[in-house]
Amino acid sequence: MKKTKTTETMTDENCAETDRKALNALYGNVTMAKHSVESLLPYVEDKTFKGMLRKQVNKYDTFISDIENVAEKNQWEVTSLKWAQMMADVSIKIKMAVNSGNTNVAKMMMQGTLNGIIDLYVMMRHWDNIDKKITDVAQKLLNYQEDKLDEMKLML
Repeated sequence: MKKTKTTETMTDENCAETDRKALNALYGNVTMAKHSVESLLPYVEDKTFKGMLRKQVNKYDTFISDIENVAEKNQWEVTSLKWAQMMADVSIKIKMAVNSGNTNVAKMMMQGTLNGIIDLYVMMRHWDNIDKKITDVAQKLLNYQEDKLDEMKLML
């Protein structure tokens, strides 16, 4: 993936700040994904589908733990996107009031997952000189979300 190069000389200080911002963006992506899946779970009655979604929540917990470990080692604080989660909750409630079928849940999961994938591609394209631990987590998350997108196609 092509990365945008900057003309500015990267110092330890601005490399660390870029790493912190990248890690925080990853954290926002993962916590938003987990929150959205948890918000949709009560609407799913199919046991197989519900099991798939619970596995996603557990996997997102693993990503969250990985991100928090990197943050802790660097003495950084990461924050979730509370306002975005609240907006997602409202949107989910409205959409589920209209149609709470498995197909609609799968469509919403696919749309949210695709948004997360797009955000990851944009972030990774613009990251330059990011710590390998962070890019490794980002790549694993990207691969996971791409797999989940394909999995949701089966639920349509």
